[in-house]
Amino acid sequence: MGGAIARVPGDATAFAHRDQAVMATVGALSPEGSGADAGRDWVARTAGALRLGGAAYVNFVAEPGAGDPYPPDTLRRLRAVKRQVDPANLFRSNLNVVPADEPVPARA
Repeated sequence: MGGAIARVPGDATAFAHRDQAVMATVGALSPEGSGADAGRDWVARTAGALRLGGAAYVNFVAEPGAGDPYPPDTLRRLRAVKRQVDPANLFRSNLNVVPADEPVPARA
């Protein structure tokens, strides 16, 4: 990636993996859902083969446990913000950031 992305400190925003050389996403499409399991398996194998350091971009993570979008310090800051703006964890249908006062569920 480099350039302007790399000039911003990793702890300046929620996007912490600014030191990575590349960003990639892997996806599979299947007409009418046929072959969905095979597509998921292929995506998992291919993404695993491309893994470059274990970092993940949150908008590319489809399932919890598929990568680590937030280093520990970044996650602590995000949890504190979530506690201020969404203490009831109403917005949780995404790759959830649990508010600071709630226990963090184990990742798959």
